[in-house]
Amino acid sequence: MIARSLLPRLWRDDRGVAFVEFAFAAPVLLLMILGGLELVNYALAHLRVNQIAMTVADNAGRVVTGIDEANVHEVFAGAWVVGMPIDFEDHGRVVLSSLQDNGLTGGNAGQMINWQRCWGELDVDPAYGVEGDGRDDDELEGGMGRDGSRIVSAPDTAVMVVEVTYEYQPLIGGNWLPIGGTIRHESAFNVRGRQNNDVSNTQSLEELDCGSNGGSSGGSSGGGGSSSSSSSSSGGSTTSSSGGSASSSSGGSTSSSSGGSNGGGSNGGGSNGGGSNGGSSGWGSSGWGSSGGGGQWP
Repeated sequence: MIARSLLPRLWRDDRGVAFVEFAFAAPVLLLMILGGLELVNYALAHLRVNQIAMTVADNAGRVVTGIDEANVHEVFAGAWVVGMPIDFEDHGRVVLSSLQDNGLTGGNAGQMINWQRCWGELDVDPAYGVEGDGRDDDELEGGMGRDGSRIVSAPDTAVMVVEVTYEYQPLIGGNWLPIGGTIRHESAFNVRGRQNNDVSNTQSLEELDCGSNGGSSGGSSGGGGSSSSSSSSSGGSTTSSSGGSASSSSGGSTSSSSGGSNGGGSNGGGSNGGGSNGGSSGWGSSGWGSSGGGGQWP
């Protein structure tokens, strides 16, 4: 009798229904929220990597008269700023190649990688060749890039070809969503009026060659506020002369090449940012710095 009277009362009792419904809906709701955040983070990582590719290629192509190792350090300093939010230095790599005509005739005529510099700790090799390829033969006769979209440089000039690879770091740990892995973007810009396309090293700075895994650049700020100036370039691809095509990721880019202050450089370089008087620059034990033309970077 008790059971017969209790069961109908339980059946009609609607107290706690909201809690039960929430218990069913909570996992789905949580999955949608966390999944949305992860997707946004993944899209932003793609955007950052694309910006780094555009920034490095554009800034390297803007160096006029001649290019020096100090200019290469400054270009990578801009990449460091763009990549800070995704911890790019520890999980990515930039390969900057100067593609030029090898100046040969006959069967050996073609393109060459005159010099190549890398930055970032990710262990990944250049995809289209290393420094010196094509210098004495036609190994790069068709230029650099994927089949069907190779980049070719005209004689007496150069194209800055950039490959950027980044190992995606999930916002929420674990591979619980089918996204992630390696993000890769490429970009290329013609140089603008450069008279000498051979890289020099007037300050005997560290050469960020690709054999040293990109070196250690960037760094933590050691004190004082820092400021950065930026220039943006919009658009997607850059076409090269002599019938070649250049490919790049689309979208705008933000580049940063000079910064605020961080301890000040001393004559001949310093231990915290380096640099020397007269507007020169260099990497020190805690990042990049310059004096006489802009402050320490960061």
